[in-house]
Amino acid sequence: VSEISDGDTLVSDWGAFYIDFTNEYNGWALSTPRYNLYQILKTTDGGHTWQVKKDTTKISIKGMNVLSESIVFARDEEGKMVIKTTDGGKNWTDITPEVNGGGFSTGWFTAPDTGFVAYSNSNSELVAIFKTYDGGHNWTEIKMPGFWYLDQLKFYNGSRAYGIADRG
Repeated sequence: VSEISDGDTLVSDWGAFYIDFTNEYNGWALSTPRYNLYQILKTTDGGHTWQVKKDTTKISIKGMNVLSESIVFARDEEGKMVIKTTDGGKNWTDITPEVNGGGFSTGWFTAPDTGFVAYSNSNSELVAIFKTYDGGHNWTEIKMPGFWYLDQLKFYNGSRAYGIADRG
């Protein structure tokens, strides 16, 4: 990384903890350049320069699912918010499923309109996967009896899911 543009400030210690490229030039990263500041970054020149596309102290961004140069889904560390952009990071939309308490531990989008997020309430009495087929406008709950917590979801070929679960 040669430089990160944060307005007029050059950031040298960018604290990246996740990176994903869609091709040799276009990539996305998550960073925490300082305490309580979380950023989503984008490059269009193979990582030589990076632009801040989301800069927040309100949510601690934990995970990201990059589908293309313009479509990215992200979730916060507390599991309370799922956001997306469809315009390369210019605008971000909250697409969080409505739930009472608890949080989302992981998520995966297989296409711009198709995604899944794993949920458990605060005492793990309810563990579920929420799925959407319309980009997060509507969500359907799939209860997962016998599981205590879903740590990770990954999809193969867009249709077969693999997960890591506690007590399941």
